Amino acid sequence: MTKVVNQLRACFPDTSILIISTADKSTKVNMEMKTDKAVVPLAKAQQQYAHDTHSGFINLYELMGGEGTMKQWVEATLRWQAKITPTLMLAGLKR
Repeated sequence: MTKVVNQLRACFPDTSILIISTADKSTKVNMEMKTDKAVVPLAKAQQQYAHDTHSGFINLYELMGGEGTMKQWVEATLRWQAKITPTLMLAGLKR
């Protein structure tokens, strides 16, 4: 991704760049939905290349609520997240 950011900077030298990390993503572990083990390392890598390329960074995973958020959203009484697709439900969008 550093190459992509550097290419964007070369094409648009006066443009600010904002890197937005991955969102929470659940995976079934022993019949229970949990945050995928790749989410945190990926968000950390994204933060590092944002730092290395002098780009802005927003940690979407943390803004969502961090560990287990997707499971909470799916199980909420007023559902914020669809069970099958990674699409926010209307209630989640309003939140």
